[in-house]
Amino acid sequence: MKKKILTILFIIISLLLLIVTYNFVAHIIVFKSHTEYFKKPIEEQVIMDWMSINYIERTYNIDLEEIYWNKIWIWRRNKTLGDYCEKYELNCAEFIITLEQYTNGN
Repeated sequence: MKKKILTILFIIISLLLLIVTYNFVAHIIVFKSHTEYFKKPIEEQVIMDWMSINYIERTYNIDLEEIYWNKIWIWRRNKTLGDYCEKYELNCAEFIITLEQYTNGN
């Protein structure tokens, strides 16, 4: 019985470690492929479709669900804006322009 519990615990911990590792590597890949962009001053950075929802909300101090509650429902904050545009069939360019207008108005 004790061996069975330890085996199940090991499997659960291994799966959690795998998920955390995957998310960490995914973030490193995104950051590495956009290092030149992140080197710019924050004032020169604009919202892009490859940015994660979490990054957009933290950097530009906006809550996308609150603003667009009737258009989108955010299920994971580490997904990109492009992922949500594709899922909800939104024109990402127009959506980004709207977000830029909102952030400039704040």
